[in-house]
Amino acid sequence: MNLALVRKYEVQIRIGCLVFVALLLIFFSRSPPPTQLERVISDGVLQAGVRLGPLTYYEREGIPNGLDYNILEAFALDLGVNIEFEIFNELTDQLEALNREKPIDIAAATLSVTDERLKRYQFSRPYMGVDTVLIQHDKHDRPKNMQEILDSERSIVAISGSGHTELLRSMQTELPELSWQEEADSIMFQFMERAQNEEIDLAVIDSSIFDLEGSLFPRVEVALTLKHDNPIGFAFAQNDDNSLLDALDSFLDRYEESGALDELLSTYLDPEPSIDFAGSLLFNRRIEERLPEYEDLFRSTAKKYDYNWVLLAAQAYQESHWNAKAISPTGVRGLMMLTLPTANQLGVNRLDAVESLEGGMRYFISLRERLPERIVEPDRTKLALAAYNVGYGHLEDARILTERGGGNPDTWTDVEQYLPLLRQRQYFSTVAHGFARGTEPVHYVNTIYRYANILEWYAWQKDIELESLIIEVAEADEVEQEEIEDNLLDDSSCTAVSAPC
Repeated sequence: MNLALVRKYEVQIRIGCLVFVALLLIFFSRSPPPTQLERVISDGVLQAGVRLGPLTYYEREGIPNGLDYNILEAFALDLGVNIEFEIFNELTDQLEALNREKPIDIAAATLSVTDERLKRYQFSRPYMGVDTVLIQHDKHDRPKNMQEILDSERSIVAISGSGHTELLRSMQTELPELSWQEEADSIMFQFMERAQNEEIDLAVIDSSIFDLEGSLFPRVEVALTLKHDNPIGFAFAQNDDNSLLDALDSFLDRYEESGALDELLSTYLDPEPSIDFAGSLLFNRRIEERLPEYEDLFRSTAKKYDYNWVLLAAQAYQESHWNAKAISPTGVRGLMMLTLPTANQLGVNRLDAVESLEGGMRYFISLRERLPERIVEPDRTKLALAAYNVGYGHLEDARILTERGGGNPDTWTDVEQYLPLLRQRQYFSTVAHGFARGTEPVHYVNTIYRYANILEWYAWQKDIELESLIIEVAEADEVEQEEIEDNLLDDSSCTAVSAPC
């Protein structure tokens, strides 16, 4: 063979080997792509998708709240990152956002972990369990089973894309005649209201929503439990990267062990009841045990602002049960349960009773002064109290809805009919500040006035006791004065001749 040709082959082989080695070095020296957890920590932001709702996400005075919100905010704090929320109108859009080109990291909407969803998504460990229930107006007899409902020919509604519709489909294997209507943009709270108003026959909801809102709809009852103890978790994209999912599971374990999770769940799922017999007994006991410590403060602060001390005391009781160190898992604290931004704006220490009451009073007065001058009492105070609870922006939204509906936006009796509409998409989507737990300010204001009625009786009794004391003192002074005068008369009868007086 030609020597030159051999050398040419040798050179080509050497070059090929060098290229191969270089490629190997490049391949093995390349660092692997960052995991989802590493990316979140590197970016400093956790992206979460939510739907508006009382157990998921809502805002008050621009401050977010909700069960899912508080859990994810605590998780982000644990990771040392900020959290950003993207709000979705429909459940299917929210879940699909986990797999879009620029995906969200987590989907939160008190999501049931179901077999069908597990085929498409990954889920965190459950943070609570709920039953799936059918609700109805209580004028109907409670059915014994699903077949009895089918025989009655009453219609059923459920949220499309939810675990509820998946459950109904699975039930069709044994009940092929089972049918229902699906609504994409409805929320379970709205189903309860429509059942109360007899606008729907039956609706599928979570027991957690019934427990949370049931007292607001006394004519709504659970007709039948379809499934017990459904696990609720957070959804993730279906892939091989479990880093963020594992981090959340680890956090939820620690969060539960600390007791913080149970405390948060009780805040949302075991709300304080409205005034009933037991509530009245508790309030009267608080009057005896706690009011004496703060009564002078309530009176002096109210007098400073030309306000009714009884209403101020009733509001403080509704806020904190007259506990100056009260604190909620959602961040409000003190006698008047101020948010930290509000306390900072007012320059007060929330855990100091005097400063908390002063701050709450000033904040309330500022809200009352923002209302149009034409609004008179007692509507002016009631509307301001509602704004204190739900936020001035949401109150204005409710007043706009009231005016649209032909009501008087300057009267509480009309506005309280429209505040609850801020929970319904077809209404809150048409006003500036969006979703709000509009039933809460109605309950808040009316409960304060019920407490105030009890306190008025207490104040009246105190005034009677004070008047009686004044009379007793005056009578005692009069007797003493008469005795002094008698002594003076006796003294005047003395003479130098007589014995010393």
